[in-house]
Amino acid sequence: MTKHNIIKHFYLSLFAGVLVSCSGNGSPYFADIDNDYYLRVSPSTISLEGEESATFTITSNVNSWEITGIPDWLILSSISGKGNAIITVYAKANTTEKDRTALLTIKSSESSVNDVTVSINQKKKVFSISPSYLDFEAVGGKNTLTITSSQSWTISYTASWLSVDKESGTGDDNVIVTVEENVTTQAREADMTIKSGTESIIVKIYQKGSNIVFSVSPTDLSFETVGGKNTLTITSSQSWIISYTASWLSVDKESGTGDDNVVVTVEENVTSQAREANMTIKSGTESFIVKIYQKGSNIVFSVSSTDLSFETVGGKKTLTITSSQSWTISYTASWLSVDKESGTGDDNVVITVEENVTTLAREADMTIKSGTESIIVKIYQKSLEGEKPGDGDNHPPVAPARKIDNK
Repeated sequence: MTKHNIIKHFYLSLFAGVLVSCSGNGSPYFADIDNDYYLRVSPSTISLEGEESATFTITSNVNSWEITGIPDWLILSSISGKGNAIITVYAKANTTEKDRTALLTIKSSESSVNDVTVSINQKKKVFSISPSYLDFEAVGGKNTLTITSSQSWTISYTASWLSVDKESGTGDDNVIVTVEENVTTQAREADMTIKSGTESIIVKIYQKGSNIVFSVSPTDLSFETVGGKNTLTITSSQSWIISYTASWLSVDKESGTGDDNVVVTVEENVTSQAREANMTIKSGTESFIVKIYQKGSNIVFSVSSTDLSFETVGGKKTLTITSSQSWTISYTASWLSVDKESGTGDDNVVITVEENVTTLAREADMTIKSGTESIIVKIYQKSLEGEKPGDGDNHPPVAPARKIDNK
């Protein structure tokens, strides 16, 4: 029932209620048998789905009655009278997320007659559309949308190539969507907005183009460690876009229309790990995923010694680093230093140790890191008394040097 019909029904019921509450000569009608007053209502419970109306009947022979407890979301055809009456209740749309209830109380003018009540229950707002999108072939055709709503709704759209069998309604309903033939090679889409109360849902309408052509070659690309360029061939009868997330690759164009070549560039892989990424090429409603593979580096990384021993007086020693990539040196001991803390490729590093003026031998870790790998070099120095780290009961044995893999 539309909102217009609901209001029309409301006023017709109002007029009928006036007729029922009057006798044939226009005087109020009520029964008074031996002063035995009564006040009854039927039904005592009314359930409403959404924005709609309903009626209940008052049967009475009291001198007068009055209806109280009316919330602002209800409109009654009459709130007072005498004798019998049919009351029409009109409920406004429930725009809340909860069911709601109003308890109407009908009070009698006679103290000997108990009040009676009518419970008006209205369900919470309900609004959903299924499905959320519609796909059509190039030849066009019909599809059905199912609208579930506790109130009235309207449909709007701007695309000239689609239509619906109804553009408005109240409550649950099915809507037939018709799409004309697409005589172009371009796929097309449109938005259809269904609004109910203060809420709107957008349904996407997709239609394929005629004789659509879309392919990508090849669907996987392999690169050496040093990186480089490879070419993708896109064959398409419409526009296309490319997307990816890997930071180590790029393309010379991310979108286009029709057939084209795309140059894919991959940076050097300076790790020992092979890597891969997905590249998505989308045209219309179709997508191709291209796999990008790249080998890991043949990483070379070593040092000439993993432990260096110094006399009490200190001195210098040379550490040879062999590496296929860049490296860094880190340490915390204040009594040693190096002539360089970073470099690339093979190199020699001079390590200088200060004189040990204490009676305790000492040691320190020096970490050389290249890529994801690390090597720890142990630095030992004798005490003033010539004692080495690990000598005597007070010095536990020194742990052997170790290579740390941070992968």
